[in-house]
Amino acid sequence: MDKNRLKSTRLRDALLGVDLWFALIFFCAGVICHLCNQWPSRVEGDIVEKLASIGVSVFSIVFGLFITGLTVMVTTGSDDFIAFFNVNGSYIRILRNLKLSATMLFLALISSLILNIIAAISKTYFNIYFLIAYGSISICALVTTMLVLYDGIEYAIRRADFVDSA
Repeated sequence: MDKNRLKSTRLRDALLGVDLWFALIFFCAGVICHLCNQWPSRVEGDIVEKLASIGVSVFSIVFGLFITGLTVMVTTGSDDFIAFFNVNGSYIRILRNLKLSATMLFLALISSLILNIIAAISKTYFNIYFLIAYGSISICALVTTMLVLYDGIEYAIRRADFVDSA
């Protein structure tokens, strides 16, 4: 692996790690403020419900497209999927990013559903920290999906070269 690719991979991992830590910190701050009955800034439940319902719609579509794309990637082509990865040798990053993206999309979808249900039932005010944590998780899910798209394009180019050389 060349130096630029190694730096790029480390930078991506660092940025995603920082985003997840921000989500965890803001979620913990929201829980602490909720338990202490301190509301530094409140957001109405109707706004939260609308945001969460948009999140449910978006992440349902993206997750469905992700699973469909993964299925197409594995099942199409004249070569064996495992044989391609064994010959290519640089499959660990692609598989790790696929796993991370699937996990983050699922986490964003579930958090959207939970937030939507709570907002629909309670109709109360929400702490702004919960929305910041939800936004961080959502952004991380979309960024990992874009990284997988980038890796998928790289994978398609390598697989086409592999099929042509065989």
